[in-house]
Amino acid sequence: MGNTAAVRYEAVQSLKRELQGLNQQLASAQNVQRREIIALESKLQQIAAERLNTGFFPRNILKGGVQRFGASLQTDEDVHVRVGPIIGKVTDTTAIILLEIDRGREVECYVSLCDDVAPQGRVVATIRQTMPANSPRVFHVTGLSVNQRYRVCFSGVSRRDAEERVGQFKTFDTLSNRLRAVVVSGERSEAMNSGDPNVWEKVAARVASFEVDVMLHLGGQVHSTQAFKDAMILFQRHEQTGFVTTGQHEIEETTKERLRDVYRRAWNLPRARQVLASCSHLMIWNDEDIYHDFTMARNSLGDPISSEMIRMGHEVYREYQRQLW
Repeated sequence: MGNTAAVRYEAVQSLKRELQGLNQQLASAQNVQRREIIALESKLQQIAAERLNTGFFPRNILKGGVQRFGASLQTDEDVHVRVGPIIGKVTDTTAIILLEIDRGREVECYVSLCDDVAPQGRVVATIRQTMPANSPRVFHVTGLSVNQRYRVCFSGVSRRDAEERVGQFKTFDTLSNRLRAVVVSGERSEAMNSGDPNVWEKVAARVASFEVDVMLHLGGQVHSTQAFKDAMILFQRHEQTGFVTTGQHEIEETTKERLRDVYRRAWNLPRARQVLASCSHLMIWNDEDIYHDFTMARNSLGDPISSEMIRMGHEVYREYQRQLW
C-alpha cells in the first residue's frame, strides 16, 4: 500500500508541475499578444498620421484634421466651444457630457477607452447630434465598461477646440464600497486676487490623476445677482411697453444671454474648466445661482422681483446645471 500511495503522490505532483507549466506558457502568450496589440495600435496611428500628411484623407480633413484618443476629428473654423466639456453624472456604464457652441451645427462626441492595450485610447462610442447656438446640450453615453478610464473629444468644432476642449472620466466600480468625493459650495474663482490660495489648483491635480470619483456642488456655482439686475432692467423696460418695439421671445433670449454669460465667464477660468472636464459633477442650486434672496427680495420700487425674471433664471440654471444629471 505504501508503494501505491507513493506512486499516486508522485502522479499528483507531476500533474501539478504540468499545470504550472501550462499556466506559465499561457501567461507568456497573453503578454506577447498584448505587446503585439499595442504595437499594432501604434502602427495604425503611425499609418494614419502618414496618410494625413500625404493627402490620403479628403480635403476637409487635410485643412483641419485632428487625431485625439484614437479618433479622427473633422474641424470647422466657424464653430467655437463656449462652455465645456463638463462631465455630469457617471455610473458604472453611462455618462452625461455637456457642451455649448456658438453656432448651430452637427457635432460628434467621441468617447475613447484608455487601457493597457490602447493607452492612447480607442473609440468605443460616438454620439452625434445637431446643437443650437449659444445654449448647452448634453450627450448621453451608454454601453461603457465598469471601472474603466475614458477620454472625450469632439468633431465639428474649430481645430483649437478639437485639440484643447477634451475631457476624461472613470466609470464607477460596482464591487467597491469606496466613493471618493469632493464637496464644494459658494464657488467664487472669479473673485480671487493674485496671491490668494487657490483650492482649484489642488483639486485639479487630484482629478487629473483620477483620484476623485465625483464632485458635489451644493449651491453658488455661479453668482448671478448683478447680471440678474442688469437683465431685469432690460426686460422690464420692454415689458412695461408691452414689447411693442421688440417681441417678448427675442427680449427673453437677450435677457437669458446676460445670465448665460455668468456661466461662460466662471466656467472658462483655466483651473475651473480643467476640473469640470475631468470627473463627474452633480449640482444643486441656491439663491446665488439666480438672484440673492430672490424669494424675499424687492426691486427699487419695493415690489417683489418679477416672476418672469425668476422663471428665466431657473431656465438658465437647468440649461447648465440640472442637465448634468
